[in-house]
Amino acid sequence: VELHEEQGMAILLIRGYELPPGWSKKIVTLLFKLPASFPAGNPDMFWTDEDLTLTGGAVPKNGDQIENILGQRWRRFSWHPGSWTDGSDDIRSFLQFVARRLAQVV
Repeated sequence: VELHEEQGMAILLIRGYELPPGWSKKIVTLLFKLPASFPAGNPDMFWTDEDLTLTGGAVPKNGDQIENILGQRWRRFSWHPGSWTDGSDDIRSFLQFVARRLAQVV
């Protein structure tokens, strides 16, 4: 896990993240942007290695944008948690949301 700062946001990298079956890679780096208000404000969206696709090469749903962050190109997943409760949600609950979404392989 690495913590960086870019454009006033904390950037969290989680290297060696294992993906469920259905993806073109078994292991990726995840990237989260943490708002200045975190943990009161929730992370929104997440990013992975640029070359991640579904098995067979299709672009994942809401994962068609490529962005430059920390001098590298990343695939943005425009997937948003439905709710966020200050005081009980944290980086673990966001990571659980990401894991659930990636398990849906769409």
